[in-house]
Amino acid sequence: MVMWLRFLALHVATMMLTAACPPAVAAPSTSPSTLATASDWTTNAIADWIAAILDPPPPDAGLEAAVVLARQLAGTSKLPAVAVHVTPEGHFEFAAPNGATYTAGTPAELARAATILLPATGAETTAGTVASLSDVTAVLTTSSLFAGPDALKRLPAFKALMVLVDGSLYSADRRPGSRLAVRLSKSLTLIASDAGSFREAIAQLKRPIPSRRLDVLSAVETSPSSQAVAMSPAGTGGVPIMPADVDRLSEAIASHQRRTMLLVARIEAKRAADPASAAGVAGDELTIEPPSGRVRAVPLADLVAAARSADADFVVLDTDPPRQPGGRTWLYRGISITNADRAVKARSFADVLGPLAEARGGFDIEAVLDPSGSVRLDAFVPPQPSAGLAGRLSEWLGTASEAADAVSTEIAGSLKPRAVRAYLVPEQRRRELARRLIPGVPSHVQWVYAAMMIVGLAGWRTARVWWRRVWPLEKPGEYASRVGWLIARGLRFAVFAFAFLPLAGLPAAVAGFLVKPRREAGHARRRNLK
Repeated sequence: MVMWLRFLALHVATMMLTAACPPAVAAPSTSPSTLATASDWTTNAIADWIAAILDPPPPDAGLEAAVVLARQLAGTSKLPAVAVHVTPEGHFEFAAPNGATYTAGTPAELARAATILLPATGAETTAGTVASLSDVTAVLTTSSLFAGPDALKRLPAFKALMVLVDGSLYSADRRPGSRLAVRLSKSLTLIASDAGSFREAIAQLKRPIPSRRLDVLSAVETSPSSQAVAMSPAGTGGVPIMPADVDRLSEAIASHQRRTMLLVARIEAKRAADPASAAGVAGDELTIEPPSGRVRAVPLADLVAAARSADADFVVLDTDPPRQPGGRTWLYRGISITNADRAVKARSFADVLGPLAEARGGFDIEAVLDPSGSVRLDAFVPPQPSAGLAGRLSEWLGTASEAADAVSTEIAGSLKPRAVRAYLVPEQRRRELARRLIPGVPSHVQWVYAAMMIVGLAGWRTARVWWRRVWPLEKPGEYASRVGWLIARGLRFAVFAFAFLPLAGLPAAVAGFLVKPRREAGHARRRNLK
């Protein structure tokens, strides 16, 4: 019994030390580990269970919530509005503000939808005083965005298309490939590709960013003495610049725990043989032009891995030419990022991208869930028509715009990112980090340990008896001084309170509950004998 308790106490102490001091790695590996054991599986299962209880995923807004907003929309705009939900089978469920419901699956049933849902609305048509769907504003549920290309292709042509996301209404546009795009603001539009990446993108864009955690990096030829932590007095539109050695960018990024870093560079797409590897990271390079020095090419995968190891967000501002902010033009004008002063004062990540997108007339955003552990957001200028005269004109305008950007950078010192690629910490990982009371120790380990401590208090009397068998009481005569004896007693108590009691608390509480009636019965028999 004593040996078993000693082994269990040593095992728990080893697990606590392992959790508190994780191995230093540059980036998490996606390959299966040969050290995976049953205890690892149990730990992951407990973590998933606790995460589901403490932070359950938000429920999808159904047809009922869409009807409420459609009723409000119809009351404010004085125009007919209906709620629409596309089922996985491809059917369309309609609900009108007046309570009428209708399900359509064929073109003929869709043609009768307006007549059944909104009769006598006053909109004159060839069929009489009944509104057609082309005169109706539709409020889509969130899950309808991912109903599939066939169902979205048959979606009627409404007068206006709105979508309900997290209790808010956004305008939606149709895009090639039977996809829908949600207009988040005047300059940002999120393309809905799949449910997982869409919800992750919404969470990332709404995420608040404290200004003190947003850094604008400037790659320099030689590192300053403070190793990229000193703030430069020069700024991009009044924004402080943080110099970083171009040869040690990975180290500079890895040293900024849980921060958001912006870097100006030109992305050179050099994908690996496996197109699915690292979601377009492997093989890509960043071309950087320091204020003084030759142009450098830095592997993008190394910088992303460094940011992932620091639980930091890494944002690349794709700019041509890739001049660094804080430098000088040949007219000795300071180089700055257009609208950067507004971007760094933003309250959310969408507010960071918004001012940058305004300089280009707006960005489309696509989200990719990177299997290596980060979320990738690609923000870019919407592609223009590529066929006919309009396509050739768009190509000419694009070439002229690039030339104008180069001249603007060299003369006025203005950097206008043509695209933004952001590698962000997943929202689930971010919530797990926020739940930690002790940095460096996973939150589920802390909460399980706290629960074991609370349970251990219920059985501390019995556990104390067991502990005396494992580690007998110290005798003052065994030590050269009273100080040594007190130190030994304190160490013994610390091991008991923080290691043995959480481990043995539950069985001790059960044992005390079972032994207590027998003990009281024995006391009663002795009293009767007296």
